[in-house]
Amino acid sequence: MRDSDSFTEVVGRWAGTPVQYVPLHQEIRALELSDLADADDLGMRLGTQARLRDGRLQITAWGEDVVFARVSATIAQHRLPPEVRRQLDETDLPLGAILKRNQVRRHTLKITRPDQYTERDNPPLMQVRALLTLVGRPIAVVRETVHEKLMQHRATDPRTELRFA
Repeated sequence: MRDSDSFTEVVGRWAGTPVQYVPLHQEIRALELSDLADADDLGMRLGTQARLRDGRLQITAWGEDVVFARVSATIAQHRLPPEVRRQLDETDLPLGAILKRNQVRRHTLKITRPDQYTERDNPPLMQVRALLTLVGRPIAVVRETVHEKLMQHRATDPRTELRFA
Protein backbone atom coordinates (compact mmCIF):
# COMPACT_ATOMS: atom_id res chain seq x y z
CA MET A 1 0.00 0.00 0.00
CA ARG A 2 2.82 2.41 0.76
CA ASP A 3 4.07 2.38 -2.84
CA SER A 4 0.77 2.37 -4.72
CA ASP A 5 -1.03 5.43 -6.05
CA SER A 6 -4.45 3.73 -5.86
CA PHE A 7 -5.75 2.13 -2.67
CA THR A 8 -8.79 0.79 -4.58
CA GLU A 9 -6.54 -1.06 -7.05
CA VAL A 10 -4.46 -2.54 -4.22
CA VAL A 11 -7.59 -3.85 -2.51
CA GLY A 12 -8.87 -5.33 -5.79
CA ARG A 13 -5.55 -7.04 -6.55
CA TRP A 14 -5.27 -8.41 -3.01
CA ALA A 15 -8.80 -9.83 -3.19
CA GLY A 16 -8.38 -11.03 -6.78
CA THR A 17 -11.61 -9.35 -7.83
CA PRO A 18 -12.72 -5.84 -8.73
CA VAL A 19 -14.19 -3.97 -5.79
CA GLN A 20 -17.14 -1.66 -5.85
CA TYR A 21 -16.97 1.85 -4.39
CA VAL A 22 -20.18 2.68 -2.53
CA PRO A 23 -20.54 6.39 -1.74
CA LEU A 24 -22.01 7.08 1.69
CA HIS A 25 -21.73 10.86 1.97
CA GLN A 26 -20.32 13.79 0.04
CA GLU A 27 -20.46 17.52 0.70
CA ILE A 28 -18.64 20.74 0.02
CA ARG A 29 -18.20 22.87 3.13
CA ALA A 30 -15.81 25.16 4.94
CA LEU A 31 -13.03 23.43 6.87
CA GLU A 32 -13.71 23.52 10.62
CA LEU A 33 -11.58 23.08 13.71
CA SER A 34 -12.27 19.33 13.60
CA ASP A 35 -10.58 19.32 10.16
CA LEU A 36 -7.41 21.01 11.43
CA ALA A 37 -5.03 18.07 10.71
CA ASP A 38 -6.32 17.77 7.13
CA ALA A 39 -6.14 21.53 6.61
CA ASP A 40 -2.52 21.54 7.85
CA ASP A 41 -1.53 18.65 5.55
CA LEU A 42 -3.20 20.39 2.60
CA GLY A 43 -1.71 23.79 3.42
CA MET A 44 -5.20 25.30 3.69
CA ARG A 45 -6.74 27.65 6.20
CA LEU A 46 -9.77 26.84 8.31
CA GLY A 47 -12.83 28.32 6.60
CA THR A 48 -11.62 27.35 3.11
CA GLN A 49 -14.12 25.33 1.08
CA ALA A 50 -13.25 21.64 0.65
CA ARG A 51 -15.04 18.54 -0.59
CA LEU A 52 -15.48 15.76 1.96
CA ARG A 53 -16.29 12.23 0.76
CA ASP A 54 -17.03 9.03 2.68
CA GLY A 55 -17.61 5.60 1.22
CA ARG A 56 -16.71 1.94 1.39
CA LEU A 57 -15.06 -0.65 -0.83
CA GLN A 58 -16.93 -3.94 -1.08
CA ILE A 59 -17.76 -6.96 -3.16
CA THR A 60 -20.98 -8.91 -3.38
CA ALA A 61 -20.33 -12.55 -2.52
CA TRP A 62 -22.74 -15.34 -1.64
CA GLY A 63 -25.64 -12.92 -1.90
CA GLU A 64 -24.31 -10.39 0.61
CA ASP A 65 -22.20 -7.26 0.57
CA VAL A 66 -18.74 -7.86 2.04
CA VAL A 67 -17.07 -4.64 3.16
CA PHE A 68 -13.29 -4.65 2.71
CA ALA A 69 -12.55 -1.05 3.64
CA ARG A 70 -14.01 2.30 4.57
CA VAL A 71 -12.56 5.34 2.86
CA SER A 72 -12.86 9.08 3.37
CA ALA A 73 -11.19 12.12 1.85
CA THR A 74 -10.81 15.82 2.38
CA ILE A 75 -10.23 17.34 -1.05
CA ALA A 76 -8.81 20.75 -1.96
CA GLN A 77 -11.53 21.33 -4.54
CA HIS A 78 -10.01 24.57 -5.91
CA ARG A 79 -6.74 22.80 -6.83
CA LEU A 80 -8.39 20.21 -9.07
CA PRO A 81 -8.68 20.44 -12.85
CA PRO A 82 -12.24 21.33 -13.97
CA GLU A 83 -12.79 17.85 -15.46
CA VAL A 84 -11.95 16.19 -12.14
CA ARG A 85 -14.35 18.49 -10.26
CA ARG A 86 -17.07 17.64 -12.79
CA GLN A 87 -16.51 13.91 -12.34
CA LEU A 88 -16.67 14.25 -8.56
CA ASP A 89 -19.99 16.08 -8.97
CA GLU A 90 -21.50 13.68 -11.50
CA THR A 91 -20.15 10.17 -10.82
CA ASP A 92 -19.79 7.66 -8.01
CA LEU A 93 -16.29 6.60 -9.01
CA PRO A 94 -13.62 6.20 -6.33
CA LEU A 95 -11.31 9.17 -5.98
CA GLY A 96 -8.28 7.18 -7.18
CA ALA A 97 -10.05 6.16 -10.39
CA ILE A 98 -10.97 9.77 -11.14
CA LEU A 99 -7.46 11.06 -10.42
CA LYS A 100 -5.53 8.26 -12.15
CA ARG A 101 -5.35 10.01 -15.54
CA ASN A 102 -3.89 13.08 -13.85
CA GLN A 103 -0.81 11.22 -12.55
CA VAL A 104 -1.65 11.87 -8.93
CA ARG A 105 0.83 10.49 -6.40
CA ARG A 106 -0.14 8.95 -3.07
CA HIS A 107 2.17 9.47 -0.07
CA THR A 108 1.48 7.39 3.03
CA LEU A 109 1.66 9.57 6.13
CA LYS A 110 0.72 7.10 8.84
CA ILE A 111 -0.45 3.52 9.39
CA THR A 112 -2.02 2.63 12.73
CA ARG A 113 -4.00 -0.17 14.30
CA PRO A 114 -7.39 0.89 15.69
CA ASP A 115 -7.64 0.39 19.42
CA GLN A 116 -11.42 0.73 19.63
CA TYR A 117 -14.14 -0.38 17.24
CA THR A 118 -17.75 -1.49 17.22
CA GLU A 119 -17.78 -3.89 14.25
CA ARG A 120 -17.35 -7.30 15.91
CA ASP A 121 -18.10 -9.40 12.80
CA ASN A 122 -15.73 -7.40 10.54
CA PRO A 123 -13.34 -5.42 12.74
CA PRO A 124 -10.91 -2.89 11.29
CA LEU A 125 -7.30 -4.11 11.16
CA MET A 126 -5.44 -0.97 10.15
CA GLN A 127 -6.00 2.67 9.36
CA VAL A 128 -3.98 4.46 6.72
CA ARG A 129 -3.65 8.22 6.31
CA ALA A 130 -2.19 9.42 3.02
CA LEU A 131 -1.66 12.63 1.09
CA LEU A 132 -2.45 12.83 -2.62
CA THR A 133 -0.42 15.27 -4.68
CA LEU A 134 -0.75 16.58 -8.23
CA VAL A 135 2.52 17.87 -9.67
CA GLY A 136 3.84 18.06 -6.10
CA ARG A 137 0.91 20.12 -4.78
CA PRO A 138 -1.33 18.58 -2.07
CA ILE A 139 -4.86 18.00 -3.34
CA ALA A 140 -6.39 15.52 -0.87
CA VAL A 141 -5.93 13.77 2.45
CA VAL A 142 -7.39 10.26 2.45
CA ARG A 143 -8.14 7.91 5.32
CA GLU A 144 -8.52 4.20 4.58
CA THR A 145 -9.64 1.65 7.14
CA VAL A 146 -8.91 -1.94 6.12
CA HIS A 147 -11.31 -4.53 7.57
CA GLU A 148 -10.70 -8.17 8.52
CA LYS A 149 -12.89 -9.50 5.69
CA LEU A 150 -10.28 -8.34 3.16
CA MET A 151 -7.72 -10.66 4.71
CA GLN A 152 -10.21 -13.54 4.48
CA HIS A 153 -10.69 -12.94 0.74
CA ARG A 154 -7.06 -12.92 -0.30
CA ALA A 155 -6.33 -13.98 -3.88
CA THR A 156 -4.25 -17.13 -4.24
CA ASP A 157 -2.60 -16.13 -7.53
CA PRO A 158 1.12 -15.61 -6.76
CA ARG A 159 1.22 -12.71 -9.24
CA THR A 160 -1.00 -10.76 -6.82
CA GLU A 161 1.56 -11.02 -4.03
CA LEU A 162 1.31 -7.77 -2.10
CA ARG A 163 2.56 -6.72 1.31
CA PHE A 164 0.29 -4.90 3.75
CA ALA A 165 2.11 -2.59 6.15
